[in-house]
Parts: sequence; C-alpha cells; structure tokens
Amino acid sequence: FQVASIFLKEEKQYHHFLFMTPPVSRSFLQSVKQRVMDVYKEQQPLETLENVQVTILKETEHDNKPRAPQKDEQHVATFFAFPLKIRNAIIGILGVGSARENAFHPETVQILQVFASEASIVLDNALLFKQSDQSNLELEETITKLKTTQAQLVQSEKMASLGQLVAGVAHEINTPAGAINAA
Repeated sequence: FQVASIFLKEEKQYHHFLFMTPPVSRSFLQSVKQRVMDVYKEQQPLETLENVQVTILKETEHDNKPRAPQKDEQHVATFFAFPLKIRNAIIGILGVGSARENAFHPETVQILQVFASEASIVLDNALLFKQSDQSNLELEETITKLKTTQAQLVQSEKMASLGQLVAGVAHEINTPAGAINAA
C-alpha cells in the first residue's frame, strides 16, 4: 500500500491518522483521506464530520532517495476500507490504498479484516480503560466532597450541642437567682 488510514471517533472529536510510504502525491493522499471519510459517512449518515484532526506519518527507511511519484502513482487504483466496530457501533474505519491495480491478494484482505476486528477489540478496551479512569477520578472527587461535608456537619453538631449546653447552664443559673429575687 502507499497509504494506510485509521479514522476514529472519540467523543465529539474525530482523529484521522494517515501512514504513507513515499513517494505519494498530495492528490493521492487526499483521495485516500476522502474515501475513508466517505465510507465512515456511509456507515454513520446522521453524523457531521467536524473537528477532524489529521496526523500524517511517513515511513522513513525509504526516504534515502526521495523521488517524485510517477504519473501512474497519482490516483488510487486499489482501495479497501474496513469498519472498526465495538458493541454494535462503528467508531472508525481502517483503510488502505494503492496506486497499483489488484495490489492486495485475497489472503492480505482476509488478514486486514482480522486485523480490523482485533484492532476494534483493542480500541474498545482502551476506551473502557479511559472511561474507568474518568469514573475513578469522579468518585475520588465525590468522596473528597463527602468528607468535607461530613466534617462540616460534625462541626455544626458540636456547635449546636454547645449552644444547648450554654442555654441549659444559663437556665439553671437564672432559676435559683429568680427564686431568690422573688423571695
């Protein structure tokens, strides 16, 4: 492949990672990017793709002799897209594109399908881990607030008890003094 792509949805933001093996023209890269996003839109027609962060990664070991893409390397001849599903919801698309016709053997396509399903499991685990971390933080904040509230309640009870004690002492002092005064 010349370009591999992973398009992911995370909460209200989209991430698009593109990995390319040079030489790749800008139009080729843009074509793969657009195709992956189109496949996602087909799978999720009610979503509008806003806030898409694009990250482009390059293979560096072949960068020793940079060359411009040939004319036949300018358009996408072979393209495959595999949905990334977790719990019956699509959270992304794995896509690969090549400038060569029939660039992928059927075995390679099957391997990519297996990889997409395994990657979905890994992404699901990562999202669940992130959610559990967030829940733990929220629980810690709640516990801290509850401890603060408990300390305030204890202090309020102490002050109320002290007020009752002072009122009782004043009553006990006033009662004999009132009797003496009346006599």
